[in-house]
Amino acid sequence: RILRGLAGGHHLLIYLYSDCEAFVDFANIKHLNLKTFIVLAVLLLLAYATSFSGDWALDDDQNILTNQALHIEDLSFSSLKGTLFASPYGAEGLYRPLPCLTFGLNWYFGQNNPLGYHIVNFIIHLLSAFFLFTAVKLLWQTPRLKTIGLTSNQIYLLAFFAALLWALHPIHMQAVTYIMQRLSLINI
Repeated sequence: RILRGLAGGHHLLIYLYSDCEAFVDFANIKHLNLKTFIVLAVLLLLAYATSFSGDWALDDDQNILTNQALHIEDLSFSSLKGTLFASPYGAEGLYRPLPCLTFGLNWYFGQNNPLGYHIVNFIIHLLSAFFLFTAVKLLWQTPRLKTIGLTSNQIYLLAFFAALLWALHPIHMQAVTYIMQRLSLINI
């Protein structure tokens, strides 16, 4: 069925499964969020599974493999703090503390095995998709958008498909599969 609502002066046309109540069980929202996370994880895993066998590429060598500031040997505060100030590209001025910390932790647990780096990039992307799902769901529960009249099931489906389309969009392929693009995944 087609739902029409007015949102900021624009018509909103949403094609949804006609019997949403049978598709989504809202009896227990915690289980629903867990199920949503698992479904997103499985679908993204199917899309990105081939990336886990990828090797180091392009500037991964100079930024991770030969960047001694990221090669931590223990989990002491001073080692972790040192990775916060490790600069990718070996140049001063580019300060990305959180990605560098994650590269340092990857090095600690897996050294130069690229599989762990790919898994972390995948997990970051998955969490971003789930946070988008949650944000869209919450956005549709604001007073202004509640006036459109979507049911909880329709909001759930809208949020799920928005997150899924975002997560599977080809523009994210490089950010997830190319190890050094973690700088884009964690843009802090």
